[in-house]
Amino acid sequence: MSLAIGIDVGASTIKGALLSDGQVLTESTGRTFGQTEFKESFATLTQVIDTLWQPEVQKIGIVTTGDVDAKAGVVTYAINLPGWTNAPLKALLEKRYAVPVYLENDAVGALLAEASLLPRCKKITMLTFGTGLGSANLSDGKLVKDPRYAWANRKLHPEDTFTAEQVLSATALKRDAKRTYGKTIFTLDLFRRCRKGESRADAVFQRFSDSLVALFAIIEQDFAPDAIVLGGGIMNGKDVIETYLKGCPYPYRFAFYGNLAGAIGATMLPIDSREWNKGEEI
Repeated sequence: MSLAIGIDVGASTIKGALLSDGQVLTESTGRTFGQTEFKESFATLTQVIDTLWQPEVQKIGIVTTGDVDAKAGVVTYAINLPGWTNAPLKALLEKRYAVPVYLENDAVGALLAEASLLPRCKKITMLTFGTGLGSANLSDGKLVKDPRYAWANRKLHPEDTFTAEQVLSATALKRDAKRTYGKTIFTLDLFRRCRKGESRADAVFQRFSDSLVALFAIIEQDFAPDAIVLGGGIMNGKDVIETYLKGCPYPYRFAFYGNLAGAIGATMLPIDSREWNKGEEI
């Protein structure tokens, strides 16, 4: 039995899972929302790991929002996690737990988990919709780290002054909802209102979906993946999103592992020694 802990650190939540030979045994979560110092969120991180810990654990994989130097095990930039920029997570956690620790971006973790279920796909794009918009790309079993394919930074139309991330995230949904309703509407409530048939919520999601399809078109033109996988917190409302994507000509699919994809993918690190696409297509 091979035990590993996978952790997905987001701007509002830390999700963790203990896996045995790829199977989830237990899960744990902690809140980072509102924490303004590294010591606070790091304490939450270690609490989640401690909850999952067993003496037989052989490694810990961490995926996190922001930019990561995987080789050094350092978060190089994290706008949504105060104090995490230049945080030496690998060194801190290896000292505490005395097992190998591997670090990557959260979208990469989600991509690794989902790619293991898509053996026939040569090229895959992962999009994660949370506080911000994350993305990662796989081609012939290798990560493609190219700024041209950092989809969050792309403009959806030549005349746009904003980027994809500024219209395709939970933050963007809340901002559009506030303009539409004249008051703050949280994302879960917005989904609820849309399910009830409120016209204003419908308009917000129609704009969101139009932007999403525009992003699909850019990804198709520039990268031509066999699958575009949609994950992250917003996609917990996939029943709503899917109604607006009917007839969409692009090869999108929702993450099989849902909001746990990042944590599961974290246990697949390090990526340089993995062989991909050996599983069964789902």
